[in-house]
Amino acid sequence: MSKPRRPTTDERIQALAQSIELLVSIHTDLEKSTADRFATAAAIFRDAHGSIQGLERIATAHQQRLDDPGQRIERLEDQ
Repeated sequence: MSKPRRPTTDERIQALAQSIELLVSIHTDLEKSTADRFATAAAIFRDAHGSIQGLERIATAHQQRLDDPGQRIERLEDQ
């Protein structure tokens, strides 16, 4: 039986170079994908922040009305 042939140094270097090229490609794709997901998340947070601010304005207006019911009664009586 013959021993399996060992790859030459050049073949091993070529295999390593191909592995590195593949890793670089995967890394680049992952970076783009991650950046896209972060951009999407940032947009969602901006929208949520705007909605929360709107709800805060509504809650503040309602709270002001509840804090001073006498003023509302006076306005109703003046009509």
